[in-house]
Amino acid sequence: MNRFKIISGRQHEDQIIREKHAGVSVYKEDEGFYKLHLNIFPNITYFMRKNANNDAFTIFSKVFGKGKDVKLIRPVGQARVLQNLKTHMMLYFEALDITLYMSLFPQD
Repeated sequence: MNRFKIISGRQHEDQIIREKHAGVSVYKEDEGFYKLHLNIFPNITYFMRKNANNDAFTIFSKVFGKGKDVKLIRPVGQARVLQNLKTHMMLYFEALDITLYMSLFPQD
């Protein structure tokens, strides 16, 4: 299991400024998707999986099933690794018009 820090802030060239802790993401190899826990919604878990047809990710609000039968539904956002930002991935929640950043490197 790997944990990744989620922060808010503003992107300036190749770095993020005015960082504030916004949550945590957990990735388990056997599940194949990330679980996002945001501080602003402490009782809600979001789920993120890499898209099969491109390098982007989709953020979902619901998961059904277990193991290989798991299905993620109700897309609420998207994510992608930015070419000029080598340390974080951009997470965008469409309905809220909020951009957050997830570290590409697991926490110790």
